[in-house]
Amino acid sequence: MSYEPCYISPDVDAAIRAAVGIPAHIRIDLHITPEDIPVRGNASAWGEPEDSEHAAAIENRLANGELWAWCVVRVTCTDGTAEGMAYLGGCSYEDTDDFTKYASGYLCDLADEAYDYFQAKVAP
Repeated sequence: MSYEPCYISPDVDAAIRAAVGIPAHIRIDLHITPEDIPVRGNASAWGEPEDSEHAAAIENRLANGELWAWCVVRVTCTDGTAEGMAYLGGCSYEDTDDFTKYASGYLCDLADEAYDYFQAKVAP
């Protein structure tokens, strides 16, 4: 499975580090890949008819090659020798900026989880 790298702005990077306590020598990366679970039945938490409406819009965006329409987000924390990763599936956002702006809680949670996994790998 191939992941597409996404740019994290310096402001967002700084906010994540401040919220989670990730030191400067740890690189935080954000990547996305197409989601395997079906759009229909998973596009809305409210059920029908919202799911069908959201699914149709997502499917149109996917047909136009918009990867952020329905994807899995991966956050990695690494120092170059060890890494920790965390994932969030069933994501549908306009683009990276939309995800970092409106899903900042998810992004911090993912960074926190990835950093925990990183620390577990480098712990004595």
